[in-house]
Amino acid sequence: MAQTLDTIPVSLYETTYDFIKNKKRDVNAVAIVRQQSSTHIFVKKIIDAATGKKIKKSMTSWAIDHDGDTYFNLSHSSDMHQPNVFIKLEITGTYCAAFIDEHSAQVVKSGGKHYTGGVVGGAIGVVVSESVKWNKSWKDQYNIQRKVLLINTSAINEKRKNAEGNLLSRKQVTEFLGEKYAHLEAKELTFESIVALIKKMNTENPSSLDSKN
Repeated sequence: MAQTLDTIPVSLYETTYDFIKNKKRDVNAVAIVRQQSSTHIFVKKIIDAATGKKIKKSMTSWAIDHDGDTYFNLSHSSDMHQPNVFIKLEITGTYCAAFIDEHSAQVVKSGGKHYTGGVVGGAIGVVVSESVKWNKSWKDQYNIQRKVLLINTSAINEKRKNAEGNLLSRKQVTEFLGEKYAHLEAKELTFESIVALIKKMNTENPSSLDSKN
């Protein structure tokens, strides 16, 4: 007997621009779910609740809303590329962020391992294979290694109309901090301080989208 998969109502943001403007697609969408936790949704397909037919371009949506939370489509990431998997955004605004740790679903943690192109596009195969050498984990107050998937919604690829989400590394954090935070040492930052900093950056760089935090 075939397994019966759960269905959940979702709203679709086709592009980052739509997310910023809080513009959802005008369709009564339902996701057929392979796997779900409090921090991710692994989708088989998204259909129109009225017709039962697949909604065109729904699986490449930049993000979806479900039950008051927003989930970013990992097909728009090179570091964590994983088609059909959406990860919960814990911070939203100009800078959005999702968190990954040892308790995250395996389908999330395994993202990006074999990615060499696709929705994000570009010659990034070498970059992905080299990323295992980069230090992209941050220790929290309990000494647990956690990763931060950061999305700058103002850095949009005009051709695809989408911003990419990738892991924040110690090398990248200096650029992210900017001159006004130059006195902070990336090696001394904890997961909690990174989270606080992202929220502060959102306060200083407000989006047209009201923050949900």
